[in-house]
Amino acid sequence: MLTTIRSACLIICSFFVFQANAQQFLDPEKAFPVQVAWTHAQELTLKFQPEPGYYIYRDSLKLKSQDQVIDLKLPKGLVKFDENFDKHLETYP
Repeated sequence: MLTTIRSACLIICSFFVFQANAQQFLDPEKAFPVQVAWTHAQELTLKFQPEPGYYIYRDSLKLKSQDQVIDLKLPKGLVKFDENFDKHLETYP
């Protein structure tokens, strides 16, 4: 099950953003390392710690299990203006 979740996390990482030259991209596994742990019988904790210069859009975080979208409890992120989307977005550095 954790392998499936980690695979899903790597797919999610494909929606993350990097703030640097395209020639400096890290592999998603290195740019967005994830720790997965069961905290309760029905609760799973995913902890992302992006490398410096990388960040995650809050709106891009989604988790599915057997075609069912799972509600995520997320901490408040940092709001920043993103020139690519020409609007303010909540991010996790």
